[in-house]
Amino acid sequence: MSILINCIPDLSNAVGLVMFILVIFGILGVQLFAGVLRGVCFNIDTGAVRDIPSPCGYLACASGHTCLQLGENPSRGVVTFDYIGASMMIVFQIMTYEGWNDIMYAVQDSLSPYAYFYFLALILVGPIFALQLFLVVISNKYNSVKLEEAEEVRHSVFVLRVELCGGDLMV
Repeated sequence: MSILINCIPDLSNAVGLVMFILVIFGILGVQLFAGVLRGVCFNIDTGAVRDIPSPCGYLACASGHTCLQLGENPSRGVVTFDYIGASMMIVFQIMTYEGWNDIMYAVQDSLSPYAYFYFLALILVGPIFALQLFLVVISNKYNSVKLEEAEEVRHSVFVLRVELCGGDLMV
């Protein structure tokens, strides 16, 4: 437990990097995907909304319907890239691998199949790199603590040998 507490100053740099990744990919998500998840197919003649599970845009609406960006974002408006706070929350959700594929498919359906490049870059840079960084920091701290303990044991064994030999060496 003390090793983890001693890691906190070193982990602050890793947390700063994760926050930087959240902000950069959040801004990128707002710039690329703002408003695209609100597409809904409306019937031109009656004004009725066509009930389809995915947003329209790249996927065409049926004949007699047109795609308008007047609907609500998926998951009761929670999944959105419309502003930076929600976008950073979605980036965090993607970095935890929790439901990220549903978000990617919704963005692909509403914008372009090539939107997966954003998600692929986020998955490679975010959780894989950041997780490895956290593990490296904890491992390095663990090794340095174990080396310090080994040096203390070596020093105490040397002092004990000197005392057993009856020497008056200054250590």
